[in-house]
Amino acid sequence: MAILFGLGCPQRPAQKGRGCKKPNDPGSNPGSPIRSQRTNIMATKKTLFGSVKRFGSRYGRTLRQKIGKVEHLQKKQYACPICHYKKVKRVSKGVWSCEKCGAKFTSKAYTITKQPSLKEAEEEEAT
Repeated sequence: MAILFGLGCPQRPAQKGRGCKKPNDPGSNPGSPIRSQRTNIMATKKTLFGSVKRFGSRYGRTLRQKIGKVEHLQKKQYACPICHYKKVKRVSKGVWSCEKCGAKFTSKAYTITKQPSLKEAEEEEAT
């Protein structure tokens, strides 16, 4: 009946004025991927570091991510520049201490960067 009056699709007569398309037909919309391909397309979340979960939904996502990266670097195990064991702990801002050999030294506030001494720099230039 709907075809006689040109009102819509014979498969779904309640939808007036729309074209007749089969559901889940990959050829019905040439721009859309096939249904089996669509299941793999999902948005992925960046995982926050565990120490930042204490903030909940406060302070915004980007600030929490920045704090998480800094805290991850701060708590990471670093090798001692003297005895080369990974036993260095942060004492305070820029002050680090090795638990094995007891050496105290300064470096950056949240990380340890080994700066080459003058002898090492001269040896690299000579080679």
